[in-house]
Amino acid sequence: MTDIQIEEQAQKLGISKAAVNHLHDWPDKTVVAACLSYRDDTPGNIPAYTRVNYYRVLSKMLHKLGKWLKHSHNDNRSDSEVFRTSVNGVLNDKIIAAAVGLGGFADNHLIAVDGVGSMTVLGTLIIDKKCEITKPQSQLCNEHSPLCNHCGVCFASCPTGALTPTGVDKHRCLQHNSSVLDFNTDLIPFWGTRFFGCSVCTDCCPINDNAQLCSSNQESLTGYIGSSFDMAQLWHFRKGDYKAHFRANQLAATWMEEIIHPRNILTSLHNAGRDDDVARYAAEIDKYGWSDEEKRYLLHWCRILLNKEYI
Repeated sequence: MTDIQIEEQAQKLGISKAAVNHLHDWPDKTVVAACLSYRDDTPGNIPAYTRVNYYRVLSKMLHKLGKWLKHSHNDNRSDSEVFRTSVNGVLNDKIIAAAVGLGGFADNHLIAVDGVGSMTVLGTLIIDKKCEITKPQSQLCNEHSPLCNHCGVCFASCPTGALTPTGVDKHRCLQHNSSVLDFNTDLIPFWGTRFFGCSVCTDCCPINDNAQLCSSNQESLTGYIGSSFDMAQLWHFRKGDYKAHFRANQLAATWMEEIIHPRNILTSLHNAGRDDDVARYAAEIDKYGWSDEEKRYLLHWCRILLNKEYI
């Protein structure tokens, strides 16, 4: 089996692009770095990367690729003995993607893939067999992407200054703050009317101007939630409803506290000049089924918004 054959099969399975190589860390194995485009130009208050559970979708595709390779080699061992997959897991998929030659780092610290762009989810497949590498070897490990022309647009466009040439300051990153309880209150004015996350550093990047679009059958993919969430659901959703609504999507992940979602909505309402709604939610907090600790958190957040304690 050659690298070209594996890469072609990966694309047949729906993977946007794959690269195959051998790495020093796994001298007796073959490493496949893969990406799946999530670019979706439909406007909305949910960023494109989480409108579908692309991590799970890519993981399933890589598992199918591993099964295909196992079958091709007539290998009777168990799947776990023949291959392993990692998507947003313990392996650093960015570094592996650069090392294998799938793409290189752009200034926004994301992997830019030729013909696909940087709006991708990355994953890794490690095969317990050395496949033939027919392509010329490229420079490996942390290679800067030739697609990036260092225009500086990503740095200038980051609303909070979280993105710098040396890295990303999570304390100031809206994406990070949108998914944790310890939201940096200094960022409240920059939140705008988002529901979740931030994708400015990829939306503004010229690399993605003609990048590959996501699958046209998005609605059939795992964890599809669409491009927008109706903020009026704040008045109808009780505890448990957010997890049920976003079932199979990252927004219902076990590590994400459910009260993050109403907190984000309340912040958006405040920024839209609707403090009456923030006050109403605080006054009606007992209606929504939150625990005493969760109510204290949300009431504290409402007070911060109403009193503008972040200024």
